[in-house]
Amino acid sequence: MKTVYIVVSNTGSVFTRMIGMYTRQPYNHVSISFDEELKVMYSFGRKLPWNPLIGGFVEEGVNKGTYARFPKTTAQVLSLNVSDESYGKLREEIDNFVLNKEKYKYYNFVQDEIKEI
Repeated sequence: MKTVYIVVSNTGSVFTRMIGMYTRQPYNHVSISFDEELKVMYSFGRKLPWNPLIGGFVEEGVNKGTYARFPKTTAQVLSLNVSDESYGKLREEIDNFVLNKEKYKYYNFVQDEIKEI
């Protein structure tokens, strides 16, 4: 058995407060990590900590990027024990996302606007 860590968080930014008003949920972001210290986490989020519109698949950590920009972030860390086989498949899937991270984004409309400026 191996352990996977799921982190649910809320930075408290204006953008996340707006999401929270709609969802009425305390957390609006989810990350996954394979290390207990959460030095490396993976999610779909901000590529630039100051811009919530430019995002995609990102590697993040509790002391860098968006988390560093919002030190009052609230979070819960959930641990999940999985079989070695499931852990391997999950790592393989995340590694595939890492290798192809430029394919996963949600900012095409913003990027097109930036090119025109």
